Amino acid sequence: MRLLIVGDLEGHITTAGKIAISRGAKVSHVNTVDDALTALRAGRGAELLMIDVKLNIANLVEQLASERISIPVVACGIGTDANAAVASIKAGAKEYIPLPPDAELIAAVLEAVSEESSTIVHKDPAMKRTFGAVTHGRGAVYEWDGNGQVGSGRITIVDTAAPSKVDIKLDMLRPITAHNDVAFTLVPEGDGTKVTWAMTGGVPYVAKIMHVFFNMDRMIGGDFEIGLASLKRIAETK
Repeated sequence: MRLLIVGDLEGHITTAGKIAISRGAKVSHVNTVDDALTALRAGRGAELLMIDVKLNIANLVEQLASERISIPVVACGIGTDANAAVASIKAGAKEYIPLPPDAELIAAVLEAVSEESSTIVHKDPAMKRTFGAVTHGRGAVYEWDGNGQVGSGRITIVDTAAPSKVDIKLDMLRPITAHNDVAFTLVPEGDGTKVTWAMTGGVPYVAKIMHVFFNMDRMIGGDFEIGLASLKRIAETK
């Protein structure tokens, strides 16, 4: 878990940081909303932003949404300031942590964010997963069968060009039937690697109807963001 603290947290930044570190988080700090956005754009990823309630939380949340950066925001302020707490939630913060910081409360927030940022498996802990005889490279197959939220389907690796590309065939069987081509492309960029996740394919009749009424990018874009964040986190721990 990577935590980015924004602001001085009413002078309690050191205490909050030490609590988070003791719970296994990697903590970094910036002073302003602009500094936070600059750090995220530069690739200094985070799974959670903890921001001083005195800063412009609404602007931060708006900028994150406009740039499709999916990171939960938690506000922190003096515990007796109820108005600030309500205002921060209305501005888009997911939680409000009263200061001085409580170790157990911060631990609970970190745990909740970790669970929310995990893969699709955690949307259905009972989901059945099956791997084919080939478990990596061309011809590898992975199948899943879960609840209504995750559905069922099959993923097959059809081609690889290490270390720059992986082509995948995605067959969705439930809740709707769809067949798509998925490509992961990897390009060196600075000290890291830029990963692009693209999906193409036909649009079933039912999906065409859904497109009229729903913003599909908003509906599934978050899953792409979570998946890429998980991939980044796993790659950086290897």
